[in-house]
Amino acid sequence: MARRFMILNKGWMSNTMLHGHYPILQAVVLSMPHVFSKNVSFSLITALVEALSSLLFDENPCLVEKSICVLSNIIANGPVYREFVLRSNILSALNQPFNQHLNSIHVMKQLSLMLKNICQNDKIGVSIEYVPKIIPMLDVLIAHMDDSILCNALSAITHLTDSSSDHASLLISSGIINKLYKFLGASNKHTVLLI
Repeated sequence: MARRFMILNKGWMSNTMLHGHYPILQAVVLSMPHVFSKNVSFSLITALVEALSSLLFDENPCLVEKSICVLSNIIANGPVYREFVLRSNILSALNQPFNQHLNSIHVMKQLSLMLKNICQNDKIGVSIEYVPKIIPMLDVLIAHMDDSILCNALSAITHLTDSSSDHASLLISSGIINKLYKFLGASNKHTVLLI
């Protein structure tokens, strides 16, 4: 697995981004598997996160979806990886897919799954400093009609409330909690996620 990523060294990434060789980078991202090895070095992850973040601005929804998927898989490896990706200012970069690909179910599914992975509490909750940037995205996603997007968004909110009272206070003061009442009688699946 690590050999597959060996072509993605920082120099190659920088040259690719500066000289506009997006077709090469697109081919690499689209061919990446849906798993991510913990054996990959942090310098390689840095280059990968940098390249994937820049692809979030692409007009191709398939490429954006795959980029989010790979980022989400890195985050899902645990709190250290999550913090590493969040420190790259990825939450600000995610505003672009929201603005450009809001009507793409596939992009929104990956985004909602990524937010769920970010908020997941593996003994260490997501740092409180990121929550104000996460809440507006969750607010948009809970208005979506797709069940899997809703389930991921509701799970993310549940994970945040389980993290700490400070996390829960930010959710309450944002007004997002008031919007959740509509789900209490909607379906068993959504109600269970809120309990």
